[in-house]
Amino acid sequence: MIRNLKHKGYHGKVSVDVDNGILHGTVLGIQDVVTFEGTTVPELVKAFEESVDEYLAFCAEVGHTPEKPPSGRLLVRMKPTLHGRLSAIANAKGVSVNRLVVGCLEREAVQESDLVG
Repeated sequence: MIRNLKHKGYHGKVSVDVDNGILHGTVLGIQDVVTFEGTTVPELVKAFEESVDEYLAFCAEVGHTPEKPPSGRLLVRMKPTLHGRLSAIANAKGVSVNRLVVGCLEREAVQESDLVG
């Protein structure tokens, strides 16, 4: 079973250092660097939650607004004619407009990631 690390709206990614027996993680979706590690899964989960809590406390202490990871929701405004065309295309493909747009954005993000490194 795969468990995603989540705490107070933040998500963690874990890597394994097999040679040293360490689980190392990073908080995703923010530019501030927040890391955590442990040698067992329970220790890692605790370290992740403590790191997020410490990050939020530090930001409050220094008067810095903590970064929030993207929510995954995006409001897009467009001309009604474009919306209608997208609806027709999505209907013809048997998908929702949301799925159609996400697919387009995913393809664009892959192409752009090649350009920006």
